[in-house]
Amino acid sequence: MKKTTLFSTLSAIAISATMLTAGFSASAVSMSDATNGVLNVADTATEPNTLTFCKDITVFNDDAAYVYGPTITYTYEIAPYTVGDDDTITDTSGVTVKAKTGITGGVTLTDSTAVFDSELARLDGGKKVISDDLVASVDLTKFTSAGVYRYKITEADSDTARGSASITRDTDNYSQDRYLDVYIKNTEDGKLKVAAYVMFHVGTSESTTINSEGKTIVENKTDGFDSGDNNGSGSSTSDDGNMADKYYTYNYEVEKEVTGTLADKENKFPFTIKTTSSENAGKKFLIIKPDDSTITAGGTANTTENTIEGTIGTDVALGLAHGDKVTIKGLPASATVAVSESNNTLDTYKATITKPTVAQATLETDNTTGFSAKNLTNYTVDLKVKPTKNADITGTKFTNKLDDMSPTGVILTAAPYAIMLGVALFFIALYMRNKKKDESENTI
Repeated sequence: MKKTTLFSTLSAIAISATMLTAGFSASAVSMSDATNGVLNVADTATEPNTLTFCKDITVFNDDAAYVYGPTITYTYEIAPYTVGDDDTITDTSGVTVKAKTGITGGVTLTDSTAVFDSELARLDGGKKVISDDLVASVDLTKFTSAGVYRYKITEADSDTARGSASITRDTDNYSQDRYLDVYIKNTEDGKLKVAAYVMFHVGTSESTTINSEGKTIVENKTDGFDSGDNNGSGSSTSDDGNMADKYYTYNYEVEKEVTGTLADKENKFPFTIKTTSSENAGKKFLIIKPDDSTITAGGTANTTENTIEGTIGTDVALGLAHGDKVTIKGLPASATVAVSESNNTLDTYKATITKPTVAQATLETDNTTGFSAKNLTNYTVDLKVKPTKNADITGTKFTNKLDDMSPTGVILTAAPYAIMLGVALFFIALYMRNKKKDESENTI
């Protein structure tokens, strides 16, 4: 996501150190082109007064190539940061300058929302960083002199919004704030020009000054609300930084087994899979179906011909024969699942379910067996680490069994019909006997 570029040391007083002549747009620059949160604006750029920076979410799945990302909107505000007497900036050459409180209206957010709308993401190594851009615009007419002007960007914090999106956040380390230093220098023609942007953050223990010394922390420079950010007191993990918003998704599998010498292993037993989540109704997921199964899921084919798009709250209906398996990929951590099976044959099976364990039941024609909604994980909005999957439903198997029929049982089963046939033959014989007698008596 980040590009590495070489840049010269910023002279914080004169703001006149040599700048790289990278090919920035004449009207916009992006923190994605920054080096560790430092973005130098080329002298060849005429009006580099619009800055884009990112909001990242890291999407995870242990065993899926594609999943849908979360649905959530973040809102941001920017305001001048009131600097203290000790808010100084020192570069690597030892040059020091006093930071200035930002000018009201000098920098505004012309795009203040980061919108994520359940886009399909292709994962690499079990994860994918998805981003949306925010835009800050500088109005040079508001400034009267050169200097380094400091602003504070704040992300609105909403437990409800994150809970609705099944977002996991380490709230002990996460910081909603980013600081933006705008370097404004004098030009040869006596005008003012944006020379550079520096964005940085601190940990959650911040007070009235940015840190205990009132100075910027080089280690905490950033490209925005970056997935790799750490607050300085914590450390990165395999799941990205401790200040990353994370969206963990999970898979669910139903397998069909048919046993017994008289069982029909070719029959497609009807299954219904219900997915629910009060926060994520309508959220998309992917269904991997058996090759020869038809499926109803309220969606359309997606990445392959055997992959169907499903939505939470819409039943997934399909038939499964012996050895068939259906896999749902990319369910949000807050989802629940419930599964039922119907017997569409004239035979009576013994049905058993594992994960979750359901006691053996007699499954007669047109009857159903199954289990009610089970939580997919232990997710709550307060959870600060990766949700744990419910071990009871790591992989569900429905087993239908139909054993050999006893020859004795067959005779007993046929006995009522034999008795009825015998009675019928008795009455026929009696009728014929009486008829012959009547005919004999009526003969002259």
